[in-house]
Amino acid sequence: MTSVSIISDVSSLKASTQLTVGSVINPGNATNPIYQWTATEAISIIGESNKETVTIKGVSAGKGKLSLTVAAGGAAKQVETEFTVTASGSSGSDGGHTTPTPGVTGEKEAEILINGKAEHAGTVLKSERNGQTVATISLNQQKLEQWLNSEKEQAVITLSFHSDSNIVIGQLNAHMLKNMADKKAVIELKTDQASYTIPTKLIDIHEILEQLGTSTSLTDLMIEFEIGDSSPEMDKAAKKAAEKSDFNIAASPLDFKMTVISGAARTEITKFSAYVQRMLAIPAGVNPDQMTTAIVVAADGTFQQVPTKMLFKDGKHYAMANSLTNGTFVLVSHQASFTDVAMHWAEKAIIELGSRMVISGTGDGRYSPDREITRAEFAAIVVRGLGLKPESDTVSFLDVQHEDWYSSAVATAYSYKLINGFEDGSFNPQDKITREQAMVIIAKAMELTGLKATLNNQDSAAVLLPYKDAVSASSWAKEAIADNIQAGIVSGRNASTLAPKAFMTRAEVAAIVEQLLKKSGLYL
Repeated sequence: MTSVSIISDVSSLKASTQLTVGSVINPGNATNPIYQWTATEAISIIGESNKETVTIKGVSAGKGKLSLTVAAGGAAKQVETEFTVTASGSSGSDGGHTTPTPGVTGEKEAEILINGKAEHAGTVLKSERNGQTVATISLNQQKLEQWLNSEKEQAVITLSFHSDSNIVIGQLNAHMLKNMADKKAVIELKTDQASYTIPTKLIDIHEILEQLGTSTSLTDLMIEFEIGDSSPEMDKAAKKAAEKSDFNIAASPLDFKMTVISGAARTEITKFSAYVQRMLAIPAGVNPDQMTTAIVVAADGTFQQVPTKMLFKDGKHYAMANSLTNGTFVLVSHQASFTDVAMHWAEKAIIELGSRMVISGTGDGRYSPDREITRAEFAAIVVRGLGLKPESDTVSFLDVQHEDWYSSAVATAYSYKLINGFEDGSFNPQDKITREQAMVIIAKAMELTGLKATLNNQDSAAVLLPYKDAVSASSWAKEAIADNIQAGIVSGRNASTLAPKAFMTRAEVAAIVEQLLKKSGLYL
């Protein structure tokens, strides 16, 4: 442990009022730190004094000192700061504006945006972690509550910081986050390189508390959102992936993290129940027309592409990456070509998904667009198209073995409830997939992307009425087929023919997966 800092949004409070004060230690992964807070004169401590945060109360007008001692790894560090307490009827500061806290190096006001309107209601603390500079933005709780009471639902709260810091962190407690979720607010962390936008309703605070197995109060549970330069190890992993898969890295890898802090325990949130948006700035000098997708890289060099669309906003080019997981994101360029798709009806979709590394060829530079596809191949393409993080657990299908090339794709599709298999416990991975089976899987994917919720509640029979062969569709598939048609993903093999029992071709797979992602707003 090299340093300890006290973090507070204000340096004064009124008598009889309470204030929660936080702390930061460096490095953040110090082993089993022991905290001890003490207060003197005009302030007192309310509740426990041996946690990372403490609640103080103004006792009487005057000045009071708050001290913190932290012991970890055989060393102890101490820091103190001073608070001015004003009489309860005075016009002194009540927390509506931020005052730099004495004793905290590099702290200054932060600009917070509510629906684009600038407010000064936070602090920025500069520190260092593992040789990287860190800027931590803390939001003023009282000001946030005032905003939430005055704003309509779905407000966008932006923590914006423009500097050369390697890592930028947005920090708030779980009580603040719950209030935001109740108002369906969105929180955005924004830097010069990227932005990280999270609907707060996706973060289940009570589930987090259950997982932690703690009775920590919401004000003591801290949440951190982070955008930062990746570590040298992850840079190497990205280069390894590029060499193996023949793509070019267009911008330096960036880490996107969310961490829950309870005392000394830190738990990373790696997965969301809906797609979360990240905007990555395309560097000056890089041709945005050559960018194809963002990927998420693992430490071993494996990766998954994530649904990405290119945008031009406020005079700059960006890649909007949509993903269900956190991790190390890399913007890449990859151009696909196949010798047998020129002039084919699905040529555009095939080249598009090939360049995004969702689909691959069959060898010798060919795609074989009219070849029928297996159930395992279809599952793999859907998983890659949705950008789902591969699962390594063994699937409970009798005919899928861990060593099969498709085992991870099938396990992932099963984990996300895209597939069920058959009543006898099999998946039949090598069987050709029928169009109705494929449309059932796509309909389930529509629930994952949020597209299903946008559809009108039309009667499936009415939707299928124009198709003469709709009567041949299985009863268990008709609703899913209607969802595909209503969403504009499938239009039939012609205006009056669905061919539900026919086998799906590789060209058709490319076309419907591309339409799924476009209609879901995940691709342009």
